[in-house]
Amino acid sequence: MTLVEKDKRSLNLLKENGKKFQGVDFQYIYRDAIRFLETDNAFDLIFADPPYGRFSLDGMVKTILDRLHNKGKFVLECAACQQPYPDASSVTFGDTRILIWTKE
Repeated sequence: MTLVEKDKRSLNLLKENGKKFQGVDFQYIYRDAIRFLETDNAFDLIFADPPYGRFSLDGMVKTILDRLHNKGKFVLECAACQQPYPDASSVTFGDTRILIWTKE
């Protein structure tokens, strides 16, 4: 499992929490997630929780969908005021909206 985080404090918290799992091989990457996804890697599942309202999600969504394997899933946590994308399923919890894509 690869975890990518550009905030050092958050990355350290991920590492601490990762110690609670036995038998899981974590790879921690200290880097901007979008830059990381611009590599040739492909994934089965990508979960993104970017800072709410700091940038347009459109470019990020396209980049991430391009990096999924066929039948892969992309789960995006965003602000509830974010308009749902027509090709994603969505559910809202208070101030948070979860958008889910499956690559066909």
